[in-house]
Amino acid sequence: MMKLSMALILASAAAVIMPAVANASPELTVSITTPTAGTVTQTFPSGSIFNTNQFTIGDLTGLLTGQSQYATATEPNAITFASIDVTNTSSTTSETFTIDIMDNGFTANGTKNNELYQAIQTFGGEIIGGTTTMTLTTTATPTDLTNFSSATISQTTHQTGGTAGTAFGLPQGTSPSSLVLSPGAGFAIDSNMTFSLTPGATAVLGQLNYNGYSEVLPTGTVAPEPAAAGLALLGALPLFFLKRRKSV
Repeated sequence: MMKLSMALILASAAAVIMPAVANASPELTVSITTPTAGTVTQTFPSGSIFNTNQFTIGDLTGLLTGQSQYATATEPNAITFASIDVTNTSSTTSETFTIDIMDNGFTANGTKNNELYQAIQTFGGEIIGGTTTMTLTTTATPTDLTNFSSATISQTTHQTGGTAGTAFGLPQGTSPSSLVLSPGAGFAIDSNMTFSLTPGATAVLGQLNYNGYSEVLPTGTVAPEPAAAGLALLGALPLFFLKRRKSV
């Protein structure tokens, strides 16, 4: 009777919690953080084009445009950068700025249950009038709070450019296949870019130079069942004890 009561309590709790997760409105957020002015956030419809227009936040000026793109027959779920142009306007201080773009309205487009997904990214462009260290991190996480899997890839580059600008481009980076989703499952893509710019330096990233994107793709491989792994371990135990007994 105690087990039955506990099962009913857990079922009731799940019934209360799950609708709140399922009814969460998907949205696209763009957050810009500076050391002198804190964080400024703009919200756009999920799966849409975003444009911050020309902005000035503390010692950072710039422009940010791109698109959150739902998967189609030919395109993956992705956040793409049409243009990221940022300048450290300080004449004396090197500063670190962060741009975070997150959309929690993506839907798994694979064809298999418990399919493995991976995060893929790249970025490039040019550096003008100074030095910058840039790190792009792409993270994909399920919107189902009972699914603890995820996929993450991070890349860092250090570039110096003269007054005419110096172009650069990173090879595509791929995360381990560690995100587990079934068809139609919701997930979020978080594309986080950090810039450490010397005084007066400008970083220009965009499609006119190199494409920049954070993508999540199905691999066609199904995640191993935990039960199967447990059975394999149980099968190995008798051999282990057999060897121990023979060595005595």
